[in-house]
Amino acid sequence: MHERARPPVRQRGFTLIELVVVILVAGILASTTALGVARLVDGYLRLQRRVVLSDNADLALRRIARDVQAALPMSLRVASLGQVRYLELLATKTGGRFVYQPACFTASGCQSLTTIGAVQDGSWAFIAGSDRLSLWSQDYGTALNCAGGDVSAWCADTPGVVNWAPVITSFDSVGVAQQLRFANTAFSAVSDQAKNAFRVIEGPVTWVCDPVAGTLTRYWAYGLPRQTQWTGTPPADARSALMAQQVSGCELGYDSDASAELGLQGRGLLSLALTLSAATESVSLMHQIHVNNVP
Repeated sequence: MHERARPPVRQRGFTLIELVVVILVAGILASTTALGVARLVDGYLRLQRRVVLSDNADLALRRIARDVQAALPMSLRVASLGQVRYLELLATKTGGRFVYQPACFTASGCQSLTTIGAVQDGSWAFIAGSDRLSLWSQDYGTALNCAGGDVSAWCADTPGVVNWAPVITSFDSVGVAQQLRFANTAFSAVSDQAKNAFRVIEGPVTWVCDPVAGTLTRYWAYGLPRQTQWTGTPPADARSALMAQQVSGCELGYDSDASAELGLQGRGLLSLALTLSAATESVSLMHQIHVNNVP
């Protein structure tokens, strides 16, 4: 028997037109996918920038709030020069009650006060010849001239003005209490002294927000200014730390007695707005801080 011959197998390939069509479709799919991936990457990078800006702004505002809440009552002041905003305060280390001594509030004055109980618990360090004692601060010294009758702690180092915040020369333990020694001082004899409250002032602190330079800077460790406010050039002896960069805007608003309409005297409100920008992203945060202005 003879086997029937099989027809030859025809081999068929791609035509040039089919190959061109496949390349075009693949290119379209690849470009579409690339655009989608690019959008995802760009969205991720923008989100990352916003997160970093938000974290930096929030950290800076919280750091300001910590300083404000530890400030000497009636020592907070705000100022501006062009776009630059200034926030000044007198930072405190500790406080407590003292044993009332009538001589301290007469013309003869006194050279020491004894605390009621211990106030040095090891959480802060006393610096002799630098820390100051404050019993009462009546105003901000906003007249900017520290006149003879100005009872602001800001004016304590101004010649010709009564020193309301003497430098503490020693801080000694006396039994369970401590004794604060200072140069002879006649403190203001006002009714608020019946509270027998004192605070230890560490020194002035100034926050400078400069959108032009794009910085938020904290200054500290400098002496009390001879004027009651400074704007512009920082004191030569001041230490500083850059607390935020990429600052594009900042606003300060301060009402020293914001709660007066509620019958709560001595409660101020500080409003802070900080804007940070990077590339095409900007983040603005606002923070309000209750300020204790009770002497």
